[in-house]
Amino acid sequence: NAMDEAIMRHIRRSHSLVIGEANAERMKIEAGTAYRINGKYKEAILDYTRAIELSPREPRLYIGRGKAYQSIGQVTEAAEDFRKAKEVTDKSHQKKQAEECLKELA
Repeated sequence: NAMDEAIMRHIRRSHSLVIGEANAERMKIEAGTAYRINGKYKEAILDYTRAIELSPREPRLYIGRGKAYQSIGQVTEAAEDFRKAKEVTDKSHQKKQAEECLKELA
C-alpha cells in the first residue's frame, strides 16, 4: 500500500542504501521499527523475522519484534524474544534493555 511504499522510500533515501547484507539488515531493522511505531505490528513482526533470518545474533531485532508482539497482546512470544535478545548479546546495555522489556510484561 501507499504507506508501506512511503516508509521504504524514506528509509532508502535517508540512508543512501546500497544493496548488501549489512545494509539489508539495517533496512529491515528500520522498516520493522517504522511499521511498529506506526501501529502496523504484523508487518513489523514479518520484517523483524526476515531480518532475524539474516542476522540471528542481532539483539535489536528480537527486542523490536518482542515489542511488536507485546503491542498485539502476544505476551508469550514477546517474552521469548526478550529472553533471546539477552542470550545473543554480550553488551550490557542491550541486556539491560531486554530485562526492562521483560519486567514490563510482568
